[in-house]
Amino acid sequence: MKKMIYGVDLGWASQLESMGYQWLDERGKEADILAVSKELGVNAVRLRVFVNPPEDAVWQKRKEERCLLGFCDREGVLAMAERVKAQEMKFMLDFHYSDHFADPEFQDMPAAWSGGSGQELERKVAGHTREILGFLKERDICPDWVQVGNEINHGMLWPAGNLEEHPEQLVRLLNAGYE
Repeated sequence: MKKMIYGVDLGWASQLESMGYQWLDERGKEADILAVSKELGVNAVRLRVFVNPPEDAVWQKRKEERCLLGFCDREGVLAMAERVKAQEMKFMLDFHYSDHFADPEFQDMPAAWSGGSGQELERKVAGHTREILGFLKERDICPDWVQVGNEINHGMLWPAGNLEEHPEQLVRLLNAGYE
């Protein structure tokens, strides 16, 4: 019988911890968020990785909306992935291919990638994916699953990978990430 996967996104945990947040177990005692999650039946964690996130890990999404991003650069992902693996949990790595959250409203291209042609973007997607996975593997940390793109209902890396305007380019970008 296959074991059911019960996952949680803990991409914000390390940033919240750095701000002084603490996690409590069911007895009200301070505990590691991963240990608490595991006690509650979680056996997998989703972590996100951005291309060049802001140093303070905060994104001004709209004039009235600031978002905590979590420590989602490669070093932040490594630190959290090591904690996940120490708890003997699985983890999924989600590539946002942006400097901040990629979602149905925002699929902003990383600033360093803007102005590139379709083939250049494909190389950057493939190179970034390979670089992050290689960085983790060199440290003996490998994700159990990889998600290429995040919430890509309307495409990714806009405008180049917009589903309605450039569906063929979107397929090439996704394939570049998978390859």
